[in-house]
Amino acid sequence: MSLPNAFLMGAPRAGTTSLYYYLKSHPKIYFPPVKEPGYFSQDGKIKDISKYCSLYEGLGSVEIRGDASTMYFYSKDSLHKIKKRASDPYIIVQLRDPVERAISQYRLRRADGRETRSFLEACQREYDNIEDDEGTEVTGYVYRGLYGIHISNIKSVFGAEKLKVTFFRKFSDAENQVVSDITSFMGLTPICLDENRVYNRSTKQKYSFLKKVMVKTGLNELAKKLTTREKYQKIRSYFMYEMNQSNDYIDVNITESEKKAIYEKFFKSDIKKLENIIGDSLDEWRR
Repeated sequence: MSLPNAFLMGAPRAGTTSLYYYLKSHPKIYFPPVKEPGYFSQDGKIKDISKYCSLYEGLGSVEIRGDASTMYFYSKDSLHKIKKRASDPYIIVQLRDPVERAISQYRLRRADGRETRSFLEACQREYDNIEDDEGTEVTGYVYRGLYGIHISNIKSVFGAEKLKVTFFRKFSDAENQVVSDITSFMGLTPICLDENRVYNRSTKQKYSFLKKVMVKTGLNELAKKLTTREKYQKIRSYFMYEMNQSNDYIDVNITESEKKAIYEKFFKSDIKKLENIIGDSLDEWRR
């Protein structure tokens, strides 16, 4: 039974889609075309273990079998399920300034029509409605950015030896260097990358109305049933890439004073906790 030996866990909206595509371009690394299969999460796309394992069969000389599911990052239950099934896997986490990450999540939800509240109101509502340590509020602006909590959980389950933490700012400035560091960490020889593509950007989508219609009428699910998973994912990736080339980037007017308020109220103490865990300063995240 083939299972992944590497997990790209997140954080959500921290460049993990680009990292996923860059890593899977390495000849010794395989990620299935289904990004976010999420088998080890109750919210995953794939529920059946045999179906999940079939994603990793017949891979020949591939050394790293990866699962890029960001919902694992903030779920202790998922971490323990992975530990029980997978044998000493590599854990890769990329972190972004939590305030900017929350804004990116907000832009995404505004772009596809799922969010109408102000940013401050949405963050406060989520914070008020987090009922347990799994972060039940689906918007994910605050809880998913509490990295100190999540990295502590990951280290307690998997230890530090197989955990690689990278940062979005460095990745944005030097993709090749970050990806080379990750591949070397997993014992592989680095390769050169195509750095021209931008994946998963929060654009003001030209086809957002069509997307809403497809989701609400069930056409999206019908499309999945009428073709193979691999073809559906290739088509979806193509349209995502084309839409993300738009210069019509969605802008939300969030002031520096609002960012500081979000930082002070939700993230300041957690950033300090993260600094203690990683043994490094994160002054650039402070406001």
